[in-house]
Amino acid sequence: MPDYDILNSDTGEVENTIVFDGDTKWLEENFGEGNWRLYEEPPRTFEATDVSEEAERRIEAGTRINGTQFKTDLESVGRLSEMLDGFDAELPEASKVEAVTAEGVLLVLDTREKVQALYHAAIKYRAGIVTRSAQIQQLDPVPDPSQDILWDLTKTLPEAMEELS
Repeated sequence: MPDYDILNSDTGEVENTIVFDGDTKWLEENFGEGNWRLYEEPPRTFEATDVSEEAERRIEAGTRINGTQFKTDLESVGRLSEMLDGFDAELPEASKVEAVTAEGVLLVLDTREKVQALYHAAIKYRAGIVTRSAQIQQLDPVPDPSQDILWDLTKTLPEAMEELS
């Protein structure tokens, strides 16, 4: 059922909103011609905090690295950093680490190069998301940050915005 704003006949201000599913002639008879209109949802506005929260959500979810989804949250990136420390300290336990991703993919991280590649990809992604968040927050108006295209780091923000148009 549609909602209708009932307007003050003197000021034109909205006095009430009603749900009505009938002939609009009834509205004219009861409220006067021109004293009602179909209610329109005001456009949602977004703030910098909305963008920041979306960036954090995306960092938590992570990205695909070499075809496998990886979390890039602080804890996950910290694990990779610890593995690198283990290789540098020549700890035997660091020479063959096995890990299972959230998707259930078994990874054998048996060289420093493998771990370092994942670590660098993860921190590069995090840095890209933080930078993109700052760029989006500076826009006026701030667009809906849940739109995936805004976070496509293979595109500049102007390119992403162009695709939204």
